[in-house]
Amino acid sequence: MKKLFLKPTRLALITLLAVIIAASGFFITARTAAGQAFADFCRVELARDFISFQHRSRGLEYDVLEVYTTVNLYDEEHNVAAKAVIIDRDGEFDYVIINLITEQIDEWGINEGELAAHFKSGERIYFGGALTFSVREDGEYVDFNGVRLDRTEFVRRTGDFREVSRHRRDESRRQRTITSSNPNDGLLSWLEIVGRHHSHTNIDFRYLYGIGRNGITGERLSFTCQLTLNIMHFFRHGLQPTGTCGPTMQVNLLIYLRWRGFNVMINNSIDDTFDRTLVLTNWRPGGGTSFTANINSMRTILTQQGYNYTMQTLGSSFAGFRNSILNGHPAMMQIHLGSAFGHGVVVVGFEHFRHGTANFHYLRIIDGWESSNAGRFVDFNGFFNGISGASFWIV
Repeated sequence: MKKLFLKPTRLALITLLAVIIAASGFFITARTAAGQAFADFCRVELARDFISFQHRSRGLEYDVLEVYTTVNLYDEEHNVAAKAVIIDRDGEFDYVIINLITEQIDEWGINEGELAAHFKSGERIYFGGALTFSVREDGEYVDFNGVRLDRTEFVRRTGDFREVSRHRRDESRRQRTITSSNPNDGLLSWLEIVGRHHSHTNIDFRYLYGIGRNGITGERLSFTCQLTLNIMHFFRHGLQPTGTCGPTMQVNLLIYLRWRGFNVMINNSIDDTFDRTLVLTNWRPGGGTSFTANINSMRTILTQQGYNYTMQTLGSSFAGFRNSILNGHPAMMQIHLGSAFGHGVVVVGFEHFRHGTANFHYLRIIDGWESSNAGRFVDFNGFFNGISGASFWIV
């Protein structure tokens, strides 16, 4: 059985997988030849299992689904920066790119026979980040379409790739340290919720179109995170922002609206839109943004993009967020962690369990961290002091 899928034109981090890898310590630091061989084996198995899941989740099965070959990808300094794993699927070829700096999947594609042919050619392939492949001809870089790349630009791209990857790796380690020191932070995975309520009654649940319990189900739908937006802002403007969960929350809500068919991004650019939210929320270095400022920023952007919209304040009750999801409307939510600190997320679903007379409520969120594409939930009995919410939709 065969079915064509569209390849994502630009893949953000597949963070559900990244979180699983980080949590399990799946990858190892290879200090010996045997250790290196085992690490390579783990990467290859991960890539095969990931592609297998992509097909199984769509109800498709194949007689053959096996690794055809693996290829080292190099930066301009001739260091191995990533690995391409080519999967043979009943004669069709899929591929997975594993970033060796972060030990995460950076890119993948289905039914990419032409691209796979380049990987199988035996030429040394240079990698400058997602969708940036080239070979060397007469001392120049040439991409897979035969277009010659300016060496200065290619070096900049690969330098940016390494820098972003190192930031991602270091921030991921920092977040794991923070999370491990505070296991009751009120943010849970679906597996953790099931563990709590496996014997309880799930009486009500709903998710926005394209959103699932364990991750994202919508084709080509992928959210972003603070770290990526902050780093790209630094590369564009020379300033590394902090405290940008509110602007990130706005961008992720706009990403969802764009996926639903509305041209809400400024210049159709995530980075330009993020820059605009910093201005509209009056963001300042070292400071965060208020929830009111983020609401007003969203309203301004939607108006400037030419859309009429509905906006409803949801207060702090579960019922308000539930009604927003039932109406198909994503919502911004600020979680208050004391008088001077909070975190902004996008609400995209809910779950309601009951045990006896006790009710347990959870909101499915896009958390704005590297787990933005994972299945993350806010426990309404969690650690926070309060919440505020506002839903948006185009009319």
